[in-house]
Amino acid sequence: MKISAFLLLISVLASIIQLKAQPRDFTKLVNPFIGTVGSGNTFTGPVLPYGMVQLGPYLSYSSDHKSGTIYGFSHTHLSGMAGGGNGVAGDILFLPLHDDIHLNSKFQTINEKAQPGYYKVLLDDNPIDVELTATTRVGLHKYTFQKSDHADILLKLENGELRVNGDELSGCNTNRVYFVAKFSRPFKSFLFTSNNKLVKETNTIKGADIKGFFRFDNAGAMLKKRGT
Repeated sequence: MKISAFLLLISVLASIIQLKAQPRDFTKLVNPFIGTVGSGNTFTGPVLPYGMVQLGPYLSYSSDHKSGTIYGFSHTHLSGMAGGGNGVAGDILFLPLHDDIHLNSKFQTINEKAQPGYYKVLLDDNPIDVELTATTRVGLHKYTFQKSDHADILLKLENGELRVNGDELSGCNTNRVYFVAKFSRPFKSFLFTSNNKLVKETNTIKGADIKGFFRFDNAGAMLKKRGT
C-alpha cells in the first residue's frame, strides 16, 4: 500500500514538472488593438524590439468603429504619445489601388486581423487583401488583388526625392528617412506627380507632395519589401 502511494506521488510530481517545463505561447494573449481608438495613440502593426520599421495602416475609424477609411500603409509610427497612433500618416506610404481612381479605401473592422508581428485587412473599394509583417530593418507587404487583371500601387513620399532604377525604388524624405523598395515582379509602367501635376518622363524626381504610380500586369498576389 505504501509502495503504491509512493509511486502515485512520484507520478503526480513528474506530471507537474513536465507541465512546468512546457513553454507557453504568451503571444496568444496579446491584443494589438488595445489603445488604437480614442486617446491611446497606439498604432496597429508589426514591429520588433529595437526595430527600425514600425509598419502599419494610416487610417480613420467611423464614429461607431465598425468601419473606416485607410489612406495607406506607412513604415514609421509612434505609440503612446502625442503624434502617435494609426491616425498619423507616418513616412513612406504605400497603397494598392485599382485604376488609380481612389487614393484611399473603405474597410470594415470585422476584416481587420492582428497578432504580434502580423496585420491583415481587406480593402473594400478594390477589393484587395493586405498582409503586413516586419523584420528589424524591413517591412514586408503582401497584396492579393481579387478582381482585376492588373495591379496599381501608389507611393506617397510627400517632400523629398524618389528614384527608379530598373525594378527598384529608392529615395528619402525631408525627415531623413531613407529607403529601398523591391517588388516580387517587375512593373509594366510608372509615372510621377508633384503637387498633383504630372511630371514628364523621368526616373528621378525631387520636389513637394511626390506621388509615384506603378502598374503591374497579372494581378493576383504580390509581395513588396522595403528596407530602411
